[in-house]
Amino acid sequence: MTVRSKLSALWAVATALTVVATPAASAQPAPPVVAPAPAWSTDAPGWSWQRTADGVVYDSPRGQFVVPSRTDGGRSINDEHLAHGGGRGALGYPIDTVRADVRDPFLGERTYQRFERGIVYAGPLTATTFNSSAIARFHQANGGGGGWLGYPWKGEIREGYQHWYQEFATGYVYSSPAGTYATHGSVQSLHNSLGGGGGPIGYPTGRDTVQGHDYRFQTFERAIIYCLPSAYPDVPQCSAVSGAIRDAHNANGGGTGSLGYPKQDQAYVGNGTWWQLFERGSIYVSATGVTITR
Repeated sequence: MTVRSKLSALWAVATALTVVATPAASAQPAPPVVAPAPAWSTDAPGWSWQRTADGVVYDSPRGQFVVPSRTDGGRSINDEHLAHGGGRGALGYPIDTVRADVRDPFLGERTYQRFERGIVYAGPLTATTFNSSAIARFHQANGGGGGWLGYPWKGEIREGYQHWYQEFATGYVYSSPAGTYATHGSVQSLHNSLGGGGGPIGYPTGRDTVQGHDYRFQTFERAIIYCLPSAYPDVPQCSAVSGAIRDAHNANGGGTGSLGYPKQDQAYVGNGTWWQLFERGSIYVSATGVTITR
């Protein structure tokens, strides 16, 4: 056999042994992974809830309502509700959908949602009022979030035995054994500057009262705040009258009496003597007694 013949035979054998690979089937895209729907959690028969991308859905005999989250980073109604224990907590289950008050041009959108035992308000700040609270009842009696007090800016704060207060957009509401009253405007400004309810004059014991043409006063546990008309020249608009000077002033008819309203704050003038100027006279109090000059 010639060399050419041998090479031809070897080539034929190699060709017969060659495995021809078939092209692989084209790859198919994997089917999308579908997350299972969140499971419902049951608090009691007929009372259940489910987390969603928008917040938490609660289902109860009162209906099915969403407690919404926020996407802008602010504290949502859902955040506030969960902070109070969610559906099994202090507020209970929602009993209504989210409602919107008139949009405030300065504070933006304001919404609220009612729960079994309270209301969560969401505005620039998010806070709760509880139905069982005297402060919440006072707030609702004065128009709620759409009333003159506006939305709560903080939760209720306990400041002593049976002494509570809560800050709202335009004032404070204080509750004590003496009753539940609001401070606002110039009276509130002076009261806050003196330490608020925890300060020396204490909690309000009466409402802010108009007395005559633009004269106002409000009683507190240890003082009375009087406010002169804003047009009164060169004097503080509001002053507190307390202690022995208050007693002497009340004995002479208070703001409508012979001395009138205070024109300055009480001042220490030396030798153990305190003095305060009024519209029609002055009161001096010392260790030896009370002196009134007119």
